[in-house]
Amino acid sequence: MIIHTSLAVSEPYFAFPADNTLTSVLCPAATAAPILGPASLSRVHLRESYHVLDHLGSGCHGDTYVACSKLKTVYLINKHGLGTDAFYNALRENLVVAKFAKDNDSCRDAFKDEIKIMTQTMPASHPNVIRCLDFHADDKINWLVLPLCTEGSLNQFQRDHDYSVAFIWHCGLQVAKSILFLHFGIRSTADMTPVKGWPSISHNDIFLGNVFVQGIGPYHLPNIVLTDFGAAEQLAGDKTSRVARAQHLQGRIDDFRAIGDIMAVLLEEFEERQSEELDRCTEWVYRFASFDVVGDESAYQTAALTFLSSFVRAAEYELAQSYGNAPVQPADEIGVANTSNEALDYALGLCACGATLPQKEPSLIMRLWKK
Repeated sequence: MIIHTSLAVSEPYFAFPADNTLTSVLCPAATAAPILGPASLSRVHLRESYHVLDHLGSGCHGDTYVACSKLKTVYLINKHGLGTDAFYNALRENLVVAKFAKDNDSCRDAFKDEIKIMTQTMPASHPNVIRCLDFHADDKINWLVLPLCTEGSLNQFQRDHDYSVAFIWHCGLQVAKSILFLHFGIRSTADMTPVKGWPSISHNDIFLGNVFVQGIGPYHLPNIVLTDFGAAEQLAGDKTSRVARAQHLQGRIDDFRAIGDIMAVLLEEFEERQSEELDRCTEWVYRFASFDVVGDESAYQTAALTFLSSFVRAAEYELAQSYGNAPVQPADEIGVANTSNEALDYALGLCACGATLPQKEPSLIMRLWKK
């Protein structure tokens, strides 16, 4: 259980209306409040520990907001001084995402499962799987705090930027690494030995919108992380029914094929071009699409690890050929939110203006894979 420290900070009262827009209502804390449902209770409870900046996005089951820890904010004020450039820059580096379920039973149940998967089922972390930074989970109040991926989803990223075929290999490889971790507990492709007793997890919802860009990865390319575990499932043990085990196995096979699906979407940018590099990448897309397993979990493990070992070697070769001699780019040019001082002031209750988060400009790191 996470113990939260509430800090007495004077600030506007933030209301989260049903239409998912964020408004600020300047009113005394003692003002009578209406009876709140579970979704509103969760938002009010989060505000005991976090300042909320703005609504970030909505998915099928939940909503996300940009936030910052009150405890971290006080620390940064003491360290840098309120209102200084150093304070604002440090605060931007510590912005996070607060996630809540939509206000219906099915979404709340899926969100509770997501929190459980991320905080209890998964016994370790992985650089290609989004981390849980903080959470609260009980019968009525549920929220999750995650790192802020300032470059957005891979779906947004591929629309906004030019990229090379080698970058597609990079994305496929990093998603494959996340699946190796979820399915088998494997943290490094240098040792493809499954972890004994690992709680095999199927994600069940891997696509471009659930794969995000976060920080710098190999060859100074964007690091790719798998997010949104609302549909994820764990194999519950030897007493699981045959039908449930078959469904879980199919979920893992679908996760596996999703690597090829992601690469296929990214390849659409090159559909009118021809090259040997494109042919090699396209061949693996077809191989992922045709992957199947006849048998049980043991058969899947053998087939999947054999297949992915070959794919990892192929992807690492392509990346080494393309980026092995790439110039070093400053790592601090990606991963920091471009949030105005006014928006931060507003979140901290230092002004009453309706500042909002501006759109982030493309990072300079994109020079590495311009076409």
